[in-house]
Amino acid sequence: MCYSTLANLKFWRADARHASWLFIQSGAKKQRLAWASQETTLPWSMDKNFSNHQKEYLIEYEGILQSVILLALPTTFGSNEAQAQWMRQQGCL
Repeated sequence: MCYSTLANLKFWRADARHASWLFIQSGAKKQRLAWASQETTLPWSMDKNFSNHQKEYLIEYEGILQSVILLALPTTFGSNEAQAQWMRQQGCL
């Protein structure tokens, strides 16, 4: 998954009728986030001092474990076409 800023990253769920927990793990760091009922989104809150390097996270929600790789978009693109090409090469599109 590619992103431009961590401030805009959010988790989303379709069914928000019940409160739940979201677990995030990166290396030895583990975090448990409370997800309130009626809330469909939850802000990303791990590693605010994130570098532009690729980083893998394990995300667990309702017993389902998923590996997610985050990759920051470089800010040096000369055009939208160049950015789209880079994103395709990284598997973001």
